[in-house]
Amino acid sequence: EKEGRMGVEVVWNAVDRNVVVVINDVIGGKRVMLDLSSKPLQAIPVKTFDTGDHVTTYRSDALLGIITLTAGRFLLMVDESTVVGRMLGGDVYVINKVRFVPLGHSDARPSFDEMLMLRSLLESKSFYYSHDLDLTNSVQRQQKLAEQTHERDSSEKDGESDTSAQCRSPIQTCDDRFFWNKHLLEGLWDNSIRAFISDTNNNNNNDTNNNNGIAETTESQMSRYLRAAFVPMVQGFVQIHSSDGSESGDGDCCEVNGRKVTYALISRRSRHRAGTRYFRRGADAEGYAANYVETEQILEHAGVVSAFVQVRGSVPVFWKQEIDMAYNPRIVVFDPQDTASKETFKKHFDRDMAFYGKQMIVNLLKHNGSEGRLSTAYESLFKGFDADLSDSDDKRLVYHAFDLHKECRTTRYDKLDNFFDSVDDVLKQFSFYTGNRNDVLTEQEGVVRTNCKDSLDRTNLFQSKLASRIFWLQLASVLQEEIDIGNPARPGLEKIVRWTWADNGDAISIQYSGTGAVRGDVTRSGKASLRGHFNDAINSLNRYYINNFMDASKQDAIDLLTGHCSSPAPPSLTDAPSERSADSGSTSLATSRSTQPKSVKVVHAGYPTQQRKSLLTFPIFILLLIFRKIRPLTGTVPSLLQFVGIFFWLVCLRGISLVWFIFDRQVGRRLVDLPNLVGLDSFPTPTPTP
Repeated sequence: EKEGRMGVEVVWNAVDRNVVVVINDVIGGKRVMLDLSSKPLQAIPVKTFDTGDHVTTYRSDALLGIITLTAGRFLLMVDESTVVGRMLGGDVYVINKVRFVPLGHSDARPSFDEMLMLRSLLESKSFYYSHDLDLTNSVQRQQKLAEQTHERDSSEKDGESDTSAQCRSPIQTCDDRFFWNKHLLEGLWDNSIRAFISDTNNNNNNDTNNNNGIAETTESQMSRYLRAAFVPMVQGFVQIHSSDGSESGDGDCCEVNGRKVTYALISRRSRHRAGTRYFRRGADAEGYAANYVETEQILEHAGVVSAFVQVRGSVPVFWKQEIDMAYNPRIVVFDPQDTASKETFKKHFDRDMAFYGKQMIVNLLKHNGSEGRLSTAYESLFKGFDADLSDSDDKRLVYHAFDLHKECRTTRYDKLDNFFDSVDDVLKQFSFYTGNRNDVLTEQEGVVRTNCKDSLDRTNLFQSKLASRIFWLQLASVLQEEIDIGNPARPGLEKIVRWTWADNGDAISIQYSGTGAVRGDVTRSGKASLRGHFNDAINSLNRYYINNFMDASKQDAIDLLTGHCSSPAPPSLTDAPSERSADSGSTSLATSRSTQPKSVKVVHAGYPTQQRKSLLTFPIFILLLIFRKIRPLTGTVPSLLQFVGIFFWLVCLRGISLVWFIFDRQVGRRLVDLPNLVGLDSFPTPTPTP
């Protein structure tokens, strides 16, 4: 029985606003109805529901959970989705459209801004789910989870295995870091199972007939029904080139000597410290880094699967860039020798080593300027952390500083190959996962963690080069044969890998910065081009506009979705962050407003409208809005006039930044959009390094 073949309907009563979820088990021949309108939040089995003109039935592809907004509670459902592709025996879907279904009555006035923000975020085609696969876990972690489950079931007494593996909820099995709707499902699963057991016991004791088959449904089946309706959701990127011809990419298929191979790339963005470019930098007090992404390259052929994992993330120290209309806001790095900084760094890498084993840190930051100060702080913390590792942990963490701008200047990207040759022994030791249904052939014993300032453009270029290098080893492992340089399939396969990674870079960049990746032409073709430079200039200016004037609402939506803030009345304005001692607790924003720590500076974006409509901002808005109409080129060569125009706007923006820097940086801060619902970063020791 496949969960993906179950139909899910949502029945909404407009009079009492009750919601009943109807799960139609096509194969099992059962129709299970669950009432979601009760408190505490749970899905209670029911025998029937009201019908009539006041009742509306929605056909849903999947349910994401219950979200609480100003206007009350809402069931968040997937109204429309598209199959991305098929891999590892399951289909992967991208969310295209969502619907908010009210639960119960509320006296609060509906806040359409909240719904619009969330809808814009969830319908950005960056969220994925599957009825058959666990997208939050890598292939190797899923294999280990299966082994642990098997061992646990083997140790269970006879007759009790029905309540173990099959009844475990996604809350227990999914990777917490990438489970984006965990906040929406938390509590619902366990409450529903308890309500089901209670209802079943009552029905059995009373010996009553149950028309919807609940009495004949086991706990494991009930758990399976809930899995069919409520699905875990990840944000990131998924592209699949299937061996059956159902490619989600550019239509190319991986084929070598008549043997077709499924090639997939999955990126999982962390829900911790999630957000946009300038509102989420560095790490929080719990060691979660901003823009943390796990990317897995998967090859599959004839039941043999190979997977290679890389991670990226912001430099895990306390640092920030406050937007103030400057083209490149100054980087503020806080004292890396402070106890809180060291604890945060340790938490981050202790957690990562627990997940991935050994790690090779590759720092692509510049060695001079403000990036240089950040890079120095990073290296300083690493040396302190490395010195504290025990002898048994020796060589578990290695650090490499590779100034990509300097090393690869004048488009000398072949220098990356030289770097990979220098660390080839480490890469061979890390290896990659290969296995089939019965055996694990090889395991990945370490991971490469890459970062630049944004962990976007330079990082994606580096990761794509490394992935292309490992791809041939993975291909040989699943086909059990080497692919020599002269093989006619090699150029086509190289193109598939390069373009898939370029698409991945664009997707992750859009989610964090608002535009596609810079240097995308190098990732796609292996070399820089005139058209690529022009597109990079356009993306840079578009980022400036988006980061200053559009990211605030996106940040609010992310924090609402992940539960890092609550929705009630906007906070009061505070002019300065309060200081606290290093041992006074966490500065994480993952808390409701009523329990917001005093160290967090909460800013309401509602500056007086008159200030926003100043004479200074009007011409800037006009120029930027005009420039926003210019899109990256796809097949033409930019003209000299276009280059002159780009140069002119860059000079204008630099000039504007310089004027505000000289006169009053606070002017710029008053003109940009700031989030309504989140706090600005306030670090345990707010003392910038010199």
